Amino acid sequence: MIHLDKLCFGYDGKALLFNMLSLHLKPGENILLKGENGCGKSTLLKLMMGILSPQSGTVAIAGKPVTKVHAGLFQHVFYQSQSTADNLLGISQQQDWQMWRIAIPGLAALTDRADELFSERSGGEQKQDSQRILPYLMHKYWLLDEPFASLDTKAGEALFELVCKKTKAQPGMLVVAHELGDKESHFDRVLELSEGSIKELRHA
Repeated sequence: MIHLDKLCFGYDGKALLFNMLSLHLKPGENILLKGENGCGKSTLLKLMMGILSPQSGTVAIAGKPVTKVHAGLFQHVFYQSQSTADNLLGISQQQDWQMWRIAIPGLAALTDRADELFSERSGGEQKQDSQRILPYLMHKYWLLDEPFASLDTKAGEALFELVCKKTKAQPGMLVVAHELGDKESHFDRVLELSEGSIKELRHA
């Protein structure tokens, strides 16, 4: 599904964050990616999506080179940024959902919520708003960057139930998260990013 080959990347004026990094994510694999804050997990996902461009090396999704972010990637992959604001469309719940209805023909109207402005909702509530679309995108390969951050216990458990449902019904995802305890056993592979290298901690 996603193939990184000999990827080199560093931010301007800084040492390379990744040097000849290669990684292959197969369709149907459910992968957890861990690592300390600042190790480059979010950067790695942005490189996969073409939001950032490497100094050298290649990125491919579904066999096609990725040189920049474009709408065609949505055919295969659904990406959610670590920044909740990046994942919200418009300024309110209803406006966000209307935008999704344009993108996904046949998506039902949002009738179970009042139309609150995102600016009036907490960070955790905004996170949940951004994730309401996930059950309608189960067929895509998910790239989720810290999806459990800011969620309370109840919301986190609900999200993990959805993740587990996808691993069984329509598998295929890369989830960036910190320690998930015994929940890690639900993933096929657990990878750790450290000092620009990826180490496999567990393989089913």
